[in-house]
Amino acid sequence: MNLTNPAANGFHLTLESKLEHTGPIAATLDPMNLSLFTQDGKLLGNISTPEIHAVPGGTVINISQFFEILDLSAFNRFTSGLLKNNTAIFQVSGATTLHALGHATNVRFTKPLNMTGILFTET
Repeated sequence: MNLTNPAANGFHLTLESKLEHTGPIAATLDPMNLSLFTQDGKLLGNISTPEIHAVPGGTVINISQFFEILDLSAFNRFTSGLLKNNTAIFQVSGATTLHALGHATNVRFTKPLNMTGILFTET
């Protein structure tokens, strides 16, 4: 993950992620909007994904876009937590349509993610 071009209301986010445990059947996920929340449920912002073609061995997802911070106070608390702890937890949630074997189904998910902090201590 790379964060560049900081602005008062956000930054440019470049992210490469691997979708794993996709199962034995190839499938396609429609483009979707993912919402990122703090551990206490404050919405930080949203990320849009492209259409994803999942294959049995896993799939790499590349995202490059401006991330608009929707709650600056919550974002500041989150980044402060990254500086003061070994890890910080945030949640990603979204919904999309999954297409496989000629069928389609709606998929909703929420996943907590651990982000590595730096455990900075003041002296």
